[in-house]
Amino acid sequence: MNRIGIYFIAALFALVIVLFTCTFNVRFNENAILTTFGHAGDNAEITEPGLHLKWPYPIQSVRKYDNRMRVLQTRIENVVTKDNQLVAVQVFLTWKISDVLVYFRKSENDARAQTYLSDRLRSNIGVSMISTSVNC
Repeated sequence: MNRIGIYFIAALFALVIVLFTCTFNVRFNENAILTTFGHAGDNAEITEPGLHLKWPYPIQSVRKYDNRMRVLQTRIENVVTKDNQLVAVQVFLTWKISDVLVYFRKSENDARAQTYLSDRLRSNIGVSMISTSVNC
């Protein structure tokens, strides 16, 4: 192989690496936050699916969040009713991220948010068996 072919393959390889580090894809069921040096500005939320441009990793990074409904389910717990009956209860709630930017700023990751919601849900199990929603 001559030198021109080697240079062409090396340049093509370098171009592919640069394009890979400077683009990201957002799926139709995702929202993304584009952070610059770890901070998200007011227009950092990306909701349109498709291919988007960014600066390479040390400058900008992307965090993607699923925008579909999620289900959080508690384990079976025994609850005493007002008439002193013991009832086994398993509760679930569905939730989704409505504002990705606020979610990014308030929670570090999905595990922390699910722990918070699970604690709130478990604390409200015995309060009212009639209530169907938990305001978080």
